[in-house]
Formats: sequence, C-alpha cells, structure tokens
Amino acid sequence: MRMKTAKEILSATLTYNMEAKAKGMPVDQLINPQLIGDPGIGKTTVVGDVAKELEWNYVSIIVAQYDSAELSGFPFLSEADDGTPLYKRARPDWMPAADGSAGPTVLLFDELSQAPLSNLNLIAQLANEHRLGEHYLPTNCVLVFANNKLSNKAGTVTLPTHLRDRLMPIDIEAHLDDVIQNFNERGASPELVSFLRVFPQRMAQFDARLDACPSPRSWMRVNTLIKMGMPNEALNHCIAGTVGAAAANDFRTHLDLHEKMIDPQTCINDPASAELPEDVSVSYILCAALAAKAEDGNIRNILDYATRLRHQDQVAFLVKDALMRTGGKASALLKNADMKKYLQTHGKELVL
Repeated sequence: MRMKTAKEILSATLTYNMEAKAKGMPVDQLINPQLIGDPGIGKTTVVGDVAKELEWNYVSIIVAQYDSAELSGFPFLSEADDGTPLYKRARPDWMPAADGSAGPTVLLFDELSQAPLSNLNLIAQLANEHRLGEHYLPTNCVLVFANNKLSNKAGTVTLPTHLRDRLMPIDIEAHLDDVIQNFNERGASPELVSFLRVFPQRMAQFDARLDACPSPRSWMRVNTLIKMGMPNEALNHCIAGTVGAAAANDFRTHLDLHEKMIDPQTCINDPASAELPEDVSVSYILCAALAAKAEDGNIRNILDYATRLRHQDQVAFLVKDALMRTGGKASALLKNADMKKYLQTHGKELVL
C-alpha cells in the first residue's frame, strides 16, 4: 500500500476514534491501526504528519526502549483507607493526564516487534481497554501502533496472537511519488530529487544481510551529507556507509552528470534560446534544479523554457516538484496566471 493511502486510512480512523470516544463508545470497539513496513520508509513520520494536520498533540513511545515497570509505571508504597500498606503504580511519564487537559493526543507505540513479551502484554491491554492497571487514557487520546516486518530480521519477534487480534494491520511500501513529494516539502537537494527520478529502483532496497541500505530515511541523511561541503572522496565514503556501496556508486555517477548540466539561471534568463540538454538524465537534473528555483517572478520563463525540452514528460515532474516545494495545494504559484494556464492545458491531475 502507498503511504498516501495509509495516511488517508490513518486520518479517517483516528478522527472516527476520537469522536466515538467522546460519544462514549466502548474502547474495545475502536479500530487500532498498525503500520507495518520496512525500516526507514516513513512509518513514524506519517503518524506525526497526520497528527499535525489534525492539530493534535503527538507522542511517540518506542516500546522496545522501556522495561515493563517503566512502561506501566513504577510501583510505590502507599496505604489503603484503613491505613494498611498498599502498593500503587505511578502514572507513566508518557501517558497524558487522565482529565484530558493536555488536549487531543495521538499516541504512537512504535517498534512493537522489537519489544519483549512482557511489554507486548501491556500493549495488548492498552489496545483493548485504553488503560494500564489503574491508569486510564483520557477520552481525547487515540492510539496508533507500528513495527517492522518479521522478514526484516531487525531484531523482530512475532507478536502474540492476542495482541495481533486487537490491531488492524496496514502494510505499507515506499512509493516514488510519495517519497519525492515528502522530499520536496522538506526542501531536499535537487540533486537527490533528480537522482530518484532517474534511479527509482534505488529509492528503497532493504536487505537484512547488509550494513547499509537505501531507504527514504537514509537518503535524507545523504541530503545532510551533501550540505557539509566535504571533498568528493570523503563524501563518497560517507554516502556508501549510509545507503550502501551500489547505491552510492550510482549517486556518484549522477552527481558527475551535474557538471554537464546547463546553468538553470541561464535558462530562466533566456528561455527562448538557452541550450537544451541532449541526455535524458541531464534533463531530469535540470528540471529538478529549475523546480528548486521556481517562484512567482520566474515561473513564466521556466515554463517557456520547459516547453522546448525534448523530454516533455519531465515538465510535469518539474511543475509538480515546484508546487510541492512552495506549499503544495497552498502554493502561491497556483495563483500565477501562467501556472494556471499550464494546469488548464495539461491537467491538474498530472501534478497535484
């Protein structure tokens, strides 16, 4: 399943759960979404994105990093009403106040398949009853769960059946359009965006036998490495250690092609006669560079130049990337007359 679809399911499910709890629906009738996928494809990120769009608080709990006493609340000695000694448990620090004063909150219980059985038994109670022992979640708190696949061998264990029975699995995979949209929204390097356009097979290639594999998460780390200004040899070693040697070699080749790229500013300044790239890979690189420079004052010239390109399918990528980098559906470029004309001619569905 694409991340886009998973996000839609997550948003609808959490909204329903929040409203249903407020109306008094028994919590064991709610739907517990469980995101399942390879490491580094954005499972954790998408939950945070949904919470942000809903304008709710977001708390991520990595279940494998707690022992059972921490997760459920440390016991302390108190006393009953008649004065006899009594053990109680402190409210866990990750759990919102019972009165709901923290506001609407999404709790993500992450890395389930790395957690010990004692923790998973606690999570099963949370999923079914929204409580741990005497401590109840507030009414305005909803839950999401996430873990890697068993085949990832990332220290994973099979979840016990009584927990699996309480979760709704959502199997997700990295999809090029979703990844590039996310990278553009985060202002990723145009070199990285164009590389994924040219080498989509290098976007996500998980292999448990290797120390480093390409994934959306590891490519964003490469994006950071590019900004450091290291000499090429040092940069190559760092990239290989981040995404693996094979993907790093392809990326290095792609970076070398940048030296053949026509200056994008020349294309903007003289769209009618600026040189056109012959190589399809160089054309992708140029389109990514133009998208990174696109703004209200130059989009007309960029589109004028783009209509001359030999590989017209790339123009839709250019426009889509430009819009994503400038706000997506809220982009100021959508109010530009030349952009409106392009979209009316070529269809909004191609780029939005």
